[in-house]
Amino acid sequence: MNDSSPPTDSIPAADSQPSANPSEQQIADELNRAEWMRHPPQVLAPRESLGSTSFLCLLAVQFLTVLNDNTFKWMAVAIAKPVLGATMALSLGMALFTIPFILLATPAGYLADRFSKARVIRVCKLAEIVIMLLGFAAILSHQMEMLMAVIFLTGAMAALFSPSKSGS
Repeated sequence: MNDSSPPTDSIPAADSQPSANPSEQQIADELNRAEWMRHPPQVLAPRESLGSTSFLCLLAVQFLTVLNDNTFKWMAVAIAKPVLGATMALSLGMALFTIPFILLATPAGYLADRFSKARVIRVCKLAEIVIMLLGFAAILSHQMEMLMAVIFLTGAMAALFSPSKSGS
């Protein structure tokens, strides 16, 4: 006889009955489940959530961010065009704005998970104000290097902001 199944005495018997003394964690889980059933979380209807103040504020912040980033980027490219040439100015502007998304994707996701999304958004917007003031100074002083650095910083802020605005 060549039986490959293990002997029955080596297989532990499965507990078919729950433990007579439930652990504190099991009791806490049951109490939480019972509490949730008595008071289920409030879920807004789609129409109500679209009109909520927090959603409208987020929508306004997203709109103003996109407007600000693109306006500054295209203005910087237009200013750099006579100095660098049209192709070089456009290529450099696009690369400097895009590279931070590649470099900062992981840290941005970590920040959005680790900290309050509202806090990350506020810090990003405050940093963006400082960056735009630097950009304004670069435009007034006609410093191409500073202008390109500001485009890079604008891309960095957009990359850090992106997971927080999209997260739940």
